[in-house]
Amino acid sequence: MLENGGHGALDFTHGVMGSCNCVFMEVGKRVGCNRFYNYVNLFGMTVKTGIDLPGESSGVFFDEDSFDDNEANIAVASFGQRFKVTPMQLLTTVSGIANGGNMMKPHVVSAYTDADGNIVETVEPETTRQIVSKETSETICKILEKVVSEGTGRNAYAAGYRVGGKTGTSEKFDEEENYIASFLGIAPCDDPEYAILLYIDEPHGQLYQGGQIAAPVVGALFSEILPILGVEAVYTDSELATLQAVVPKLNRMTVKEATEKAQKVKLSVEVIGDGEFVTAQIPAYGSKISSKTPILLYCGEAPAKEMGTVPSVTGLSYAAAVARMDQAGFYMSAVGAVQTSIGGSVRAKSQSVAPGTELEKGSVISVEFLDGNTYNTGE
Repeated sequence: MLENGGHGALDFTHGVMGSCNCVFMEVGKRVGCNRFYNYVNLFGMTVKTGIDLPGESSGVFFDEDSFDDNEANIAVASFGQRFKVTPMQLLTTVSGIANGGNMMKPHVVSAYTDADGNIVETVEPETTRQIVSKETSETICKILEKVVSEGTGRNAYAAGYRVGGKTGTSEKFDEEENYIASFLGIAPCDDPEYAILLYIDEPHGQLYQGGQIAAPVVGALFSEILPILGVEAVYTDSELATLQAVVPKLNRMTVKEATEKAQKVKLSVEVIGDGEFVTAQIPAYGSKISSKTPILLYCGEAPAKEMGTVPSVTGLSYAAAVARMDQAGFYMSAVGAVQTSIGGSVRAKSQSVAPGTELEKGSVISVEFLDGNTYNTGE
């Protein structure tokens, strides 16, 4: 995305995808101080959200006179610097933009009950105001989806789901060289229902930008949460090639029943022994593995316990990492940006068990994948 000479000429969509501060500054300049300040107020950045929790504070923004008098203020404010908002303010505003432009009053409590558990009061959804048009809402959702599919948010990818979002890497207002890395994700982008905002306060280490360390966590959360909430995954052909599946419980089934059950979740089996029923399986029920490696079904024979040496897969592509783990006798569970529209830059960053460790063969090792192209972008 980013070359040494800069991004070059960008339209607004690609400016957001690449998290280009210059694009945001140009937008701020075109909007102008008065309209910018009005939008800050409309979006609720200077007032409390009214959430049903004690101790809420409001944001801290430039006063109107100083904002109008200094062009530098609108320049830095346009890409999110030199002012403070609360996480709840930001989450409420972005949720409103994604929600057809309708800002809702946030609530923690859905209902109140008496001592016997009877509902005495229900908290109904409450729209506070329209902050953007429905058409603008739809446009922004499409752009945010591109941030995840092709831009700085690729590490928030969740297989089978249309996730959108925006990275954030902000210098602390009064503490230079200290950062807050963040990612705000919405899903599913064609009909947004859920939003996650993750802040990492003062990250340490070589990686500190939102697209590198916050986005992968949000992607992993969506991968775990959306199936539980009943959001159906729809996979592309490229996603099917790197599909992860949860191993079903196959013990005590007939070989035919076990094979059919495994196939339903896109997994194959390898049968060991001549018995009619499955007496043991590797890996265990509930493990998450690559669909490229078969489940071992033992039918009458007891699985032989054998130790193996965990290989290093850091820096490898998904396919190469699966193959290396399989060759060593282990299963791999992948998390992170396993497959994106620019898949050639996805590499294994870390693994749950250190290379060289002696471990029972058939064990599942978790490997985190990151899209290396985001390392060269603004956030």
